[in-house]
Amino acid sequence: MPIPQRRVNVDVLRSLTGAIKNRQSLHVRYQSMNKERPGPMWRWISPHALAHDGLRWHVRGFCHKQKRFKDFLLSRCLQSGDLHDAEAPASQDRNWNEYFSVVLIPNPALSSEQQDVIAQDYCMEYGQTAIAVRKALLYYFNKRLRLDVAKAIDDPKETPVVVLNEKAFQDALAEVG
Repeated sequence: MPIPQRRVNVDVLRSLTGAIKNRQSLHVRYQSMNKERPGPMWRWISPHALAHDGLRWHVRGFCHKQKRFKDFLLSRCLQSGDLHDAEAPASQDRNWNEYFSVVLIPNPALSSEQQDVIAQDYCMEYGQTAIAVRKALLYYFNKRLRLDVAKAIDDPKETPVVVLNEKAFQDALAEVG
């Protein structure tokens, strides 16, 4: 199935991977979707990892402007500039370094036979599977499996799995949000 590709500036990617490898900060011209910053702006980031959410590539790093670790879409990194020493090391990115175990079960709204085949599809043991997800990536996990909208708009057959540890999952999402 064709999926629209997002363009990544190769020169910017090269600069970002170099900054990651050498543990440096990089000046990038970034186009945010923030209402308060409608146009692209130059900002310093200390990148430490790349991540893919199934549709888009992100660079994870420390934002010098907001003084916190966050994700930046690679396709929105328009240009790169100077390098400096990193302001914050990857070891300080708690949400990147900590994992949350999402426990999935077959959707109880399905028939028992349908639940059995979903358990088989997802390699579940005793009717559940636990998936360790970096806390920084929980938002994307939630979106990718449509767990955020499943109860509100989906038919049970379109949402084959649900989260067993829902309260803890929602708490973890809110914590990193």
